Amino acid sequence: LKIAYDEKVLPSELRHLYAQFDTPPIRDPELFGKPTIMMLGQYSVGKTSMISYLLGGTYPGADIGPEPTTDIFAHISYNEFPITVPGTTLVADKEYQFQVSPSIF
Repeated sequence: LKIAYDEKVLPSELRHLYAQFDTPPIRDPELFGKPTIMMLGQYSVGKTSMISYLLGGTYPGADIGPEPTTDIFAHISYNEFPITVPGTTLVADKEYQFQVSPSIF
């Protein structure tokens, strides 16, 4: 897929300035990143509980309560040991598979 994109699609995107009116060219971390599940919803509907269930336990930053308890963007990925990486660090990481606007932090 990467070779086909680089040889066929990318030259056309660059020639027609596609990134100026839509999305920038696809980066390697987007093609080769791990599968991802996104959880969205109103507060106190069970997002954190569902994630904890899928993980088989809680994760750093997980806080469950009756009123809004989580007001962060959290990207949880597999690692030997639980770690918390600030969103600003992820934005600066060129190997991170998502492009995130720094203005949300």
